[in-house]
Parts: sequence; C-alpha cells; structure tokens
Amino acid sequence: MSFLTLPSGRYLVGSHPDEEHSFDDEVRHEVHLARAFLIQVTPVTQARWRRLMGTEPSHFKGDDLPVERVSWFDAIACANALSRQEGLPEVYLEDGSLRDDRRSVYETLGYRLPTEAEWEVACRAGTTTAWYCGDDPAGVGAIAWTADQACEGTRPVAGKQANALGLYDMTGNVAEWVHDFYGPWTEDLASDPSGPESGDTRVVRGGSWNNDAIFARSAYRNDPLEPDTRDFWVGFRLARTVIG
Repeated sequence: MSFLTLPSGRYLVGSHPDEEHSFDDEVRHEVHLARAFLIQVTPVTQARWRRLMGTEPSHFKGDDLPVERVSWFDAIACANALSRQEGLPEVYLEDGSLRDDRRSVYETLGYRLPTEAEWEVACRAGTTTAWYCGDDPAGVGAIAWTADQACEGTRPVAGKQANALGLYDMTGNVAEWVHDFYGPWTEDLASDPSGPESGDTRVVRGGSWNNDAIFARSAYRNDPLEPDTRDFWVGFRLARTVIG
C-alpha cells in the first residue's frame, strides 16, 4: 500500500453557498487538523485485501479492482490487520470503539479509517470547487468513474487522473467508508473533528461508479449507512496519524 502525508493546518470543507446541487448538510466551514496524517493513494484493492484478510468478498472480481461489499466493521478489521502486520497498536475494538477510550482517533498510532474531515481535505487537494477538477461536470470524466461514463461496475484503481496531491479515485469508482458517525455540520471552526460520539449510521464519501457526477462532488455526503452494510459500490482507504 502506498500512502501520502498531508500536513496539519486549517482547511475549508463543505460546499460553497452557491454551489449547484449542494445540500443543507454540506455547510462550508473551517477545520483545524492539529497533526499531519497519512492517507492511502488508492482505495484498498482486492489483492491487498486478500493478502491481509484471506477472503474475497467483492462482487466484481479483479486484483486491481477496489475491494467492495465490505462493511464498516470489515474495514476497521482490515485496518487492525495492517497495524498488526507492521507492529503498530491496533486502533479499534471489535465493536468499533477505540482501544484506548481516553484518546481521540487523531491520537491513535495504528492504521484506521480517515475522519470525514481528513477525507475531504485529501479529496479537495486545496481546491474549493465542486470537484477537484473544477465546477463543470463535463470535466469529471477525466478524474472519476461514475454513472455518467455508463460504468457497469468498478474499474482498476488509479485509472483516472489523480488530484493535485497524487491521490486517485477520491471521486467515483467506489464510495468510501470514513471513521465518523453521521451528524450535522455547523459554520463554526472545528478542531480535530471526528463526528458525533455515537449514532446508528457511519459516513460514506466520494460517490461511486453507479452515482451521477453531481453525487460525487467533493463536499457531497452520501446517504449515511448502517455500519454492517455490505454493498458492491462501497469500499474504503486507510489513514494513520503522524505522531512525533
């Protein structure tokens, strides 16, 4: 797995008030990420999943295709498996809570899912437009596999243009589980946000091969899913806090 490092700092997330097709839960606001973090260059592939987990859950088959039909719980189990492989502390307990409940997810050492804020910061790569390629949906075909390209399933990762950071498939191909429970956003500055402390659904970001481009905008918050959901349009990528 390849990862890139994103620096700590203040970032804008959410949609511009005049952004076409935006929704009320995409309130633009500033977040402060106090620590740098690693984020995976592509979604987890089926080959990598198989090496870590020993199973083949995906509906669409191919080593270089993103793994899908995995639940949020499956995704955190994969994160823990990679932590064990690299000699790092596991982040999650089986029920999804943190192993050290005195810490925030940003203070953990092992691999984990990115928070929703980290995910959008990584996706935007410094842009404030609807997609990281701009505001024109006609340009989305260059960066993403979506229903607008008449996709009938997932495609090999890194098959479209990367964003300015060098991250692939942040838009389209598979939507991606993130760490957070779903909850409302406000215009207030958020410091190391990680969503509500509890809830019934987890956040999924990025749109997928069966979504139109308007549902793959950088700020779009896909309909949240119950964490045991497994579907052929949902995968994930991993992250890790840089500490020290």
